[in-house]
Amino acid sequence: MLKKASFILLLAFLAASCRHDRQPDTDREKDAAAEPVNGITVADESLVLSDEILGEIIYSFASIVEIPALVSDLGVPFSSGFLLPASEVPQPGTEIGNAIMLGILGPGMGYMAMYGETGDMPGYIPVMSRAAAGIGAEELFDFDNIQQLASGQPDPAMLSFSFMQSYNRTGDHMRETGRIHLGTALVAGVWIEGLHLLTRAAAVLPDEEIHDRIGEQKIILNELIIILRTHRRSHREFSSLISMLEEIKKVFDKVEIVYEVDDPQAVERDGMLMVVQNQRSYVNIAQEHVDQITTRIENIRDKIIRP
Repeated sequence: MLKKASFILLLAFLAASCRHDRQPDTDREKDAAAEPVNGITVADESLVLSDEILGEIIYSFASIVEIPALVSDLGVPFSSGFLLPASEVPQPGTEIGNAIMLGILGPGMGYMAMYGETGDMPGYIPVMSRAAAGIGAEELFDFDNIQQLASGQPDPAMLSFSFMQSYNRTGDHMRETGRIHLGTALVAGVWIEGLHLLTRAAAVLPDEEIHDRIGEQKIILNELIIILRTHRRSHREFSSLISMLEEIKKVFDKVEIVYEVDDPQAVERDGMLMVVQNQRSYVNIAQEHVDQITTRIENIRDKIIRP
């Protein structure tokens, strides 16, 4: 499907500060490397990101709102079966585990907020608070405000904004306090649950736009693996997560994303002349790949929430 590229980039960093200690020396290794992502290829453990660039990582949690909004706009009925029951949310014993779990809870809360189905939300707030406390971020979530917004006649826009604001504050705090690995774990959890929601929606309504959004997750996954591999050197707990993501990456490698760059346009913004480069993308993803991605993301999710 032809569309303008508007990917939910969860991690943004400067490619110029990355290096490889060695280059792939066989055609097989070159084929195994992922397509370039922001000028970087997903290669092996030799990829090094400088501390300076790790400090420049920018977290965006737009998928907490955008994916539920897409599913809702396409008319997919609300289903509590898409969500992890609050009573089944585990209590991880590590900071990384809590960060991943807090990330997983985000899209589910956004999903309930977008549909105005907030009856079960009070049960999720204590487990979300517990996960946030596990990474020292409980004060960054305004749970009293969330509880108030979720009661009575909830305002989906205000509730979604509150979640986004809390997650953005947490991502900023992790970066500013030198705990970038926890911010990355948070992003990983959001990505996993966001993809889970997309695949569940696709099973109900096999819409081309949903399939395209599933295919676009290839870009985010490649970036995520790059950052996680860098963190693995000092945080071996990421090893199992990376292994699971590398398995689903094998399916995403079969998804083709072709870019078409349009001629640049000069536009005026705030009294200044700016050159805007427009880009379009074609996402080619077969139904069998959607099915395989669905199976693998469910396996990953189950291993995390039912260790």
